[in-house]
Amino acid sequence: MSGGHFDYFQFRIRDRASELDEMIHRCQTAEEDEYGYKPDYSPETLEKFAECAATMRKAAEMLHRVDWLVSGDNGEVTFHELWEKNVNQRDHRESGGWLPLYHGAVVDSPISGLVTQGKINDRIARVFRSFG
Repeated sequence: MSGGHFDYFQFRIRDRASELDEMIHRCQTAEEDEYGYKPDYSPETLEKFAECAATMRKAAEMLHRVDWLVSGDNGEVTFHELWEKNVNQRDHRESGGWLPLYHGAVVDSPISGLVTQGKINDRIARVFRSFG
């Protein structure tokens, strides 16, 4: 099923974290947004933005793990293993781009708008490999 119990809300959380990363980048590089606006916040404020984005990425990963458990994609053993690996051990301060919410084989595929290149669940990776 690949999740969906929470209407994939974890991806919306992750996207908002990426927006914060973009704001930080614009402040640091003096780039204007599409409307000509350039935010000018203090370094202390930008640190809080970065902390917020990291917390949001961690929350997105937590929700993703719960989503896959309650949707039947992972059992409890895998849930706890992935929680330890992807929630407790990962540095959630990584900025921008795609959050590697999945584990397993690396796949390069245009199959989904959410996953164009990334690590995906082992079960899904087997399906992709079966297509040659």
